[in-house]
Amino acid sequence: MSETRGTARRDHGYHARVSRSDDTRLALLRAAERLILTDGVAAVSLREIAVEAGQRNHSAVLYHFGDKRGLLDAILERHSQPIQTGWIATLKHVESWGALDLPKLVSLLVRPIVDKLDDADGGRAYVVVCAELLSNRQFALTTMRAARADGALAICEKIVEHLPSLPPALLELRMTRVASMIYTGTVDYLRLSEAGAEITREAFVTDLIEAIVAMLSAQSAERLTAPIVAEASGVMPRRVAPSAADEGARESKPARRGPRSRVS
Repeated sequence: MSETRGTARRDHGYHARVSRSDDTRLALLRAAERLILTDGVAAVSLREIAVEAGQRNHSAVLYHFGDKRGLLDAILERHSQPIQTGWIATLKHVESWGALDLPKLVSLLVRPIVDKLDDADGGRAYVVVCAELLSNRQFALTTMRAARADGALAICEKIVEHLPSLPPALLELRMTRVASMIYTGTVDYLRLSEAGAEITREAFVTDLIEAIVAMLSAQSAERLTAPIVAEASGVMPRRVAPSAADEGARESKPARRGPRSRVS
């Protein structure tokens, strides 16, 4: 009997310690989000985050996250995991109805990210962090764990299936541009709204989706200008329509695998 009580006390003590550790971790994440929202990623130190979270031990961030990259990974995962779970669930659900077209896929990508503006528990900070990391050399968004998670990879691969034939480097640039349009565009919308600009959320989201679809669907400049350049130089005396063999080769070309995910 005494052994049972002793075991119960030890289990209770263990769970209490785990609970306190989880509470501290969440407090540090929320403190980091508050500071980053006002000062930016580069300007915020780990010591400032510990002080903001009310931690006497200024090494608390290092203990829980290892370094600043680990902290940023945790912030992105805290907010992106529900979004990515939703992407996977929706893609699986609609497979029985048929493939989604490009506008619907882009809508599925964009809307839950913009909805983070309504998340009072750090949602706006999440969008701001993503926007800032797009151009951050030390913590580039594409190198963070959330950008390589299953949900982000799945929806990006579906989007790539709908794109015109593009050189790999240009495809990579376009997918990077998608992330920039979403996160930077959402931060711009937030700033303009707070300054009093009269634009509804739905008007912004619809315009963003249409802009991304148009950008993704555009033919490459190389393909558009090559016949003109050749004709002007005398190499090609007239525009030549693609042959039936060319069309058949294009139709039989295997599906492309998308570049690394740019969303998180």
